[in-house]
Amino acid sequence: MSFNFDQNKRPNVAGKSALTPRILVLGSYVHANCLLLKRLPEPGESLSADGWVSEHGGKGLNVIVGLHKLGIQTIPIVAIGRDEAGDRMLAWYRAMALDDSYVYRLGDQSGYGVGLIAANGQNMIAVYPGANNLLAAEHIELPVSSLEVGDWVYGQFEIADEPIMVSFRYAKQRGCTTVLNPSPWRQVATELMALTDILLINQQEAHLLTGMSFTEKSISQSGQQIQNWLQQQACPGLRVILTLAGQGALAVSQQETLYQPAFKINALDATGAGDAFAAGLIGSLSLGQGLGQALLEACACGALTAAQLGVWQVLPTSFELEAWLTDQSSA
Repeated sequence: MSFNFDQNKRPNVAGKSALTPRILVLGSYVHANCLLLKRLPEPGESLSADGWVSEHGGKGLNVIVGLHKLGIQTIPIVAIGRDEAGDRMLAWYRAMALDDSYVYRLGDQSGYGVGLIAANGQNMIAVYPGANNLLAAEHIELPVSSLEVGDWVYGQFEIADEPIMVSFRYAKQRGCTTVLNPSPWRQVATELMALTDILLINQQEAHLLTGMSFTEKSISQSGQQIQNWLQQQACPGLRVILTLAGQGALAVSQQETLYQPAFKINALDATGAGDAFAAGLIGSLSLGQGLGQALLEACACGALTAAQLGVWQVLPTSFELEAWLTDQSSA
């Protein structure tokens, strides 16, 4: 499906309500443990932490919760282990009124993550995938079979390629829009790239994908480099969303580039800002908002999350997002 990014309203599709978009999220669960530091350590250096946070996380889970809090209907798929962390996660998941139809208990250990968070909001994160690596095609065949024209599918790389590839194939057969966030980074398979409508990447991932540097480039130069790369690919409908940390975000196709500046905030914890951005972007687009408005809302979701400690507790609701954007426009 080639999605019209410039439309202002979600298209009416026969047999489907224009008010009930659904996003199938290929999720991941990570028992997240973070140390709060004055600054990030140098290689080989040991530092004393000022605080410690333990919570339910994972790139896929963060997006599921982010969409849920924004009022977007999701079809969430998550793998957890047969351990205490999995028990606590499942109880919390149900308490959040999330649909647990496709929460699979696979293997002995749930995903586990360790993060270091500096006082200026910078972070370093390492993740052990655990049960996430056991999510396979057989686990997604039933949920993807319910996809209809106009639905969306979101994938990320805290799970293996197989379930993403199978779900994206189903999605394209059914006229759905696919969004891929290749993080934590690994090379994107050629077929998976061809099945992707929207590729969501940061500057480091863009460098690993294209071989070009983006961190020291101007915004216009970064946009031109991505556009040049797109014009060399055999994916004419692909659009790249490039997040630029404190500078905002770019949306780039072979024909055009759109820029959304970042909001000025006092960043406390950037850990979940990228996932908040993803939820804001695809939630807005699935509701039929134009790309400019979707980028605005995505940057706002990221800023609201980075300005507070934690992730799922501070992911904004639709009311919080609207109120914050109203305050920003009147400031």
